[in-house]
Amino acid sequence: EEGPNFKQFYWPTVSGKCIGGQGDSVGSAIAVPGPTKIPAPGARSGQTAFVFTALGTSPAAKKQGGMNVQWANLNTMKTGVTPLRNNGINPDGPATVSGTASTGKGTIVAMVSGTVNTQEKPCNFVPTVAIFEVK
Repeated sequence: EEGPNFKQFYWPTVSGKCIGGQGDSVGSAIAVPGPTKIPAPGARSGQTAFVFTALGTSPAAKKQGGMNVQWANLNTMKTGVTPLRNNGINPDGPATVSGTASTGKGTIVAMVSGTVNTQEKPCNFVPTVAIFEVK
């Protein structure tokens, strides 16, 4: 109740042997069109905050650098790549990274993929996608 509007990416993704070097982690991603103060770092009007969580993992390492959202605004044809960083979400785990993109208003198609660095190890996730509206 009173939380931000969000769009879940269409399917979960997976990283093999990411948990304790043996267990697979399921990754879940959401897009949160602005304006919103949460999730960190938030998003202004015409922006979108993206959040990716590697379920079952240790907390995110401070240094990230491999999980990205590639997005395109189908109304304006503007495109971009947004890196996801450790912004302090779920400090006790699971590893959660986020970032904000100036997507503009319109229909956005987005794909997230790459590596989340947990405090244990890097975890590579296959792509997942979403289509959503920024009003």
